[in-house]
Amino acid sequence: MKLRKVLLVAILSGIAFTSCKDNKTDDDIDDRMEMERMEADREAEMRADRERLERENNINARLQANQNLTTFNEGWNRNQISQNLDGTRMAGDTTTARTAGTTQATQGSYTIFAPSNEAYAALTEAQRTQLNDAQRRDRNVASMNYLMVNQRVTADQLKQQIQSGNGKYAIKTMQGENITASIEGDNIILTDAAGNKARVIESDNEGSNGVIHIIDKVLWPKDPTKNEAATRTGTTAGTTTGSATP
Repeated sequence: MKLRKVLLVAILSGIAFTSCKDNKTDDDIDDRMEMERMEADREAEMRADRERLERENNINARLQANQNLTTFNEGWNRNQISQNLDGTRMAGDTTTARTAGTTQATQGSYTIFAPSNEAYAALTEAQRTQLNDAQRRDRNVASMNYLMVNQRVTADQLKQQIQSGNGKYAIKTMQGENITASIEGDNIILTDAAGNKARVIESDNEGSNGVIHIIDKVLWPKDPTKNEAATRTGTTAGTTTGSATP
């Protein structure tokens, strides 16, 4: 009789122990899943913060915020110069990307030589009319691509390249033609194919995905019907995926 009671107590104790152990295991699983969920939420929030900061600090945001570049920005937006820089669309409508002048979505670092408002104000009336002509969009996009380089080039890097090149440095633009950089006194001078010269008046306005240099004259490609990026992508208008000489 006593033996039976002892066995019964042992069995009941074992059941209770097993039940407690199972409950503890279930609690551990729940705790681990909750921690994993919280960690995933934190990572998603951090990723969203990084993307927001990149949007707020990319070169398009820098361009739009600069009051000395309002005319350049008008052309940038009017010609639907839209570019995906580090995942952030810069401007424009994707539905017109194949029929209007656009820059293809690409990722990387960029340099923009942006003429100031005064530089555009110094143009002739005929030149300003052409810049606003929707029928010349392909040419206007090519002209803007001529002011863009598919790599980040700071003022110090420009000076180093000029010195290494015995006073000159040929910069291949996204449009495909070169801009020649040189130094006159303390100034970086950019010269287009026609010999027009522009001085860098504000340098190293850096964004998360590139750098902007403001110049005091508008530079033009020799052949505005040429746009290497458009040819490379097979579109009917300028799309920027060009490269620069290192």
